[in-house]
Amino acid sequence: MRTRKLHFVLHGIAVLTVLALAGVSASGEVEEHHARGELVPVEGSSVGGQVNLVQLPQGGTLISIVASGLNAGGTYVSLYYSNHDCGFDALDMGIVGGTYTPDGTVGHVVGRIDDDLDEVTSISVRNADDLSLLACADVHPAD
Repeated sequence: MRTRKLHFVLHGIAVLTVLALAGVSASGEVEEHHARGELVPVEGSSVGGQVNLVQLPQGGTLISIVASGLNAGGTYVSLYYSNHDCGFDALDMGIVGGTYTPDGTVGHVVGRIDDDLDEVTSISVRNADDLSLLACADVHPAD
């Protein structure tokens, strides 16, 4: 258990370091090379959290997701979309970093995707068993 907590802390520090090196501010502003969004619960869910996206210099995007309100022992997946509502009707969508299980009620996943930041419009947290939508973050709401 102690090793798992240490891994989670070290993973969080690594993500913050990458974000700091990429020039991400803590203000939550959407800029040319980074974006932040709030995971908003859907359909009566209690899942919330934050997403951070950083455009990588060589192409692609680094996405970090911290979701809270998850069921301990559950398995979750986060997807990214080209639409604003995390719907499966998106022309382009993909998975962020594989499935994950929360530490208590908080889950964290980091993934590098090939799509650039301007191609990612929303990010979801879904139940990995039935793909039911639990929370959605619109990372480019002004588009």
